[in-house]
Amino acid sequence: MFPQRTRDDPFSLADISFLLGRRWRILLFAPLITVSLTAVYIMTASPSFVASTQLLISPHVANGETSLALAEDTFIEGEIEIARSSDVLSATASRLSLTSDPQFTETASLRERIKSALSSLVTTPEHSGTAQSPSGDALLEVVIDKLRNVTWVRRIGRSMIVEISASADAPQRAAEIADTLARSYISKNIEMKSRAAKQYSDWLQQLVNEQQNGLTKAANELAAFRANPKDQYRLAELESQAQARRALFESTLTSFTEARQRISSPVSDATIVSPATPPQSKSSPRSALLLAFSLLTGAGMGLIWAIIRHSADRRISGRTQVVELAGTPKLASIKTFSAHQEAGRKPPADPTSKGAPIRRLPEMQALSPLLFNLRRKRKTAIGVTGVNEGVGASTIARELALQSASAGARTLLVDTIGGEGSLSRLLNHDSAKGLCKALSREASLEQFTVELAPNLYFLPCGARGSVAPALCLGARTSELTVADMKNGFEIVIFDLASGEVTTDAAAIGPELDTMLLVAAQGRTTIDQLSKVASDLRQVGTDLAGTILNKTSGA
Repeated sequence: MFPQRTRDDPFSLADISFLLGRRWRILLFAPLITVSLTAVYIMTASPSFVASTQLLISPHVANGETSLALAEDTFIEGEIEIARSSDVLSATASRLSLTSDPQFTETASLRERIKSALSSLVTTPEHSGTAQSPSGDALLEVVIDKLRNVTWVRRIGRSMIVEISASADAPQRAAEIADTLARSYISKNIEMKSRAAKQYSDWLQQLVNEQQNGLTKAANELAAFRANPKDQYRLAELESQAQARRALFESTLTSFTEARQRISSPVSDATIVSPATPPQSKSSPRSALLLAFSLLTGAGMGLIWAIIRHSADRRISGRTQVVELAGTPKLASIKTFSAHQEAGRKPPADPTSKGAPIRRLPEMQALSPLLFNLRRKRKTAIGVTGVNEGVGASTIARELALQSASAGARTLLVDTIGGEGSLSRLLNHDSAKGLCKALSREASLEQFTVELAPNLYFLPCGARGSVAPALCLGARTSELTVADMKNGFEIVIFDLASGEVTTDAAAIGPELDTMLLVAAQGRTTIDQLSKVASDLRQVGTDLAGTILNKTSGA
């Protein structure tokens, strides 16, 4: 009926509004669940505190920029590995008596505890053995493994500073572990240097003895030759050898003395720059960060689930589904309005009086172009049927009739439904007379109509018999026909029952000039609209298109 775009905007504010309106529970409860689970974890999880000790390492390497940098990197990497060695960790565990600390002696993991709990449900107490706790060296190995997992040693940038960090369930305990680990590393470094100095000293002592013997031998040979010198060149050679051996002996003796001093007073390559202090706040769990992350995660999961549910939902949510999926043109969109607004616009209690005003609904202004276009195409007998019940087809039929009468056309509004919720009941015209009596032609049509407003006449349904009035008009078995109604009025609008519930629309459809389908956004499914439209086309009904009612935006 009107020029239509081939496709809606792929992402519009109306789509967002509809998605939020239909899936707000998912969008609300998904973040609520994730935040609640995170809050439970934060309240039940044991807090963890991290303390750090900083060491200055002074490697003794040869000069030279390239070799110096490479040697320093190699040396510090080696010292870091030494600090993480089992010997250092074992010394730390012994100094702090970690073998009696439950944090380090608990051997059962969460998986093992769950498995043990499940096993206890299917085994009797006499057959369920008790787990043996490790002791001695096995317990120390367990403590060392756990201590290695809660300590970190890293180099700060490219500096000579190495940071030792430790995590524990108490601030003071974390500081003690970090400091003790640093001191254990320094003790290990001193021990290694002392051991190396002792080995070097033992080797130098052997070398000093050998060189002393050689020096004594050279001195004796020189003394013997001097007693009876025969060759001055030989004498000079012996003197030179004796002096060389003396110089070598003195140098070796000096190195031996220094090595002995290093054994007695070794100096570590590392110095504590900043001892660990108890942290003021816990490092984990980070409550604010976890709550923010869980909120974002829940919102993302809720949005994804809402989109999946929205994509799988067959209910109509936009014009694209009406045009492309259901195969019917979309003629207009009617914005939803509240029930109390509609109640305030109902006609007065005595609508039979001449010129009694009926208030128009501003939300129905989108129907005006549709009505004018139908008149230009000389489609004067118009049926209005809802795809399913409760979509507002009767309200739209009444508004079309009212707009037609306001435009100056002599209009007849026909109620073919009757009963609760029909126009006859809403307009207080559920009388014994009406369409059902008019079909027998007992009197003229005008005697069964009620003038609601200037140019607007209403034909109530009246008392229905065993056969629906729409079926009688469609089968032409009555004295009154649709053609007779068109002769007396310029526009005739039929309010028909839902196409999904009854066959009234399909029966009378071929007798009408056109048919308007009414669907409700979020209530009518694409399958329902497609089926009703297909049934009407199969019987030869001229289907103008679909009016999408109760939308979140026009």
